[in-house]
Amino acid sequence: MRKISYITFITFFIALFLASCSRQPVYSEPEKIGSDVVVNAGSLKPGVPEFFTYHYKGKKISFFVVNMDGKILSFFDACARCYPKKLGYRFDNGSVVCRSCNIRFPLSEIE
Repeated sequence: MRKISYITFITFFIALFLASCSRQPVYSEPEKIGSDVVVNAGSLKPGVPEFFTYHYKGKKISFFVVNMDGKILSFFDACARCYPKKLGYRFDNGSVVCRSCNIRFPLSEIE
């Protein structure tokens, strides 16, 4: 009986882990003024992307905004190759890296 509950626990843990790794990330919601999305450019750290998730008609639209050399740039949080998986990017050492295929894009080159 004890062995069955241990196997059940391990199976549950593995399923929970796999489910949590395969979900679309959800970030803080950007400020909205009317139908406009507003991001405070003054709060952006140079070279560090800030990720947001905008909710629109039941859909989640994730994007990131970055201050690069005084220019404010925004991009969808979606790899051109892996976007159907909806895993987006993570920031790592000056680059955004796809959470699915691990392709790396240096922030200084993504404009």
